[in-house]
Amino acid sequence: MEKNITNKKALIALAIGGFGIGLTEFVIMGILPDVAKGIGVTIAEAGHFIAAYALGVV
Repeated sequence: MEKNITNKKALIALAIGGFGIGLTEFVIMGILPDVAKGIGVTIAEAGHFIAAYALGVV
């Protein structure tokens, strides 16, 4: 029974972590033009930076 509880806790932790990482990668796409303007690059270049970050996280 104790092992079952440990497995559930691990699964919940993985689910929350996966959700958090996915959220940070997908939310940025909605504000991509603002990010590009803020750092002084084109939208395409900002997209490449975000893609590189996403690959690094995986």
